Order: sequence, then structure tokens, then C-alpha cells
Amino acid sequence: MAQGTETDLKELLLSNQSFGPATIRQMVDAMAEGIANYRLLREGVQELEHRSDLTPATKTRLGVGYY
Repeated sequence: MAQGTETDLKELLLSNQSFGPATIRQMVDAMAEGIANYRLLREGVQELEHRSDLTPATKTRLGVGYY
């Protein structure tokens, strides 16, 4: 069951769907469920860092990931 949450956390960061306060709350809740989620968040941040097409929306996601 935790595996689904972990996948969702990384997907929330990397997806092209709308990104706002509700999404950030979902990410915070997922991180509170376990330390393994921090690893997945870090992996998502690393993927965003290596993208060559950083739009303002992607930069916002990256900033939230850093925070």
C-alpha cells in the first residue's frame, strides 16, 4: 500500500497536470507517511533538474521540490 503512495508523490512532482496548494498538500501528506518518500521526492527533483525545457511552471515545481 505504501508503494502506491510513493509512486504518486513522484508523479505529482513530474506530471503536467495543474499544480497548486491542493497538490502541495498531497505531497506533504505523502512525505509524512514515511522516510522512503523523501528518496522518491529527491529522484523527482533530480529529474526536473536535468530537463532542458524548464518552463516557469516546471521551475515552480522544482522550487516546491527543493523546499
